[in-house]
Amino acid sequence: MANADNDVTLYTALDVKFHLAIAAAARNEILAGVLRSLQSLLEVWTRQVITAAGETYSSLERHVPILEAIRAGDSDAAGGAHMERAGRRLRAAVARSSHPGAERSLRSNDRVRSLESRADPIIVT
Repeated sequence: MANADNDVTLYTALDVKFHLAIAAAARNEILAGVLRSLQSLLEVWTRQVITAAGETYSSLERHVPILEAIRAGDSDAAGGAHMERAGRRLRAAVARSSHPGAERSLRSNDRVRSLESRADPIIVT
């Protein structure tokens, strides 16, 4: 991904490959299947986000802690880095939303995250 150098098409393909590789490494067939099923949607979403940002660096920077934790074999840190990143995106989306149920959905997501933090971690080998 670091070699994409603001090439949106290349970065998008590598980003999706990164997420598929994590699911495969975790031996999480359900997640891998969902990601494969949603691959074209993920590509469209990633392309839109990167195009709107006008650069790839900030997205790449948010992936680094996840990759470093995986390389260190620290599934808790990898999951925490991912959830922190996902939480920021969700809060930003809710802040932009005028939908009356958005804040309630955010509170519900906080409850889910709390439950997830108590669940068994995904083992990355």
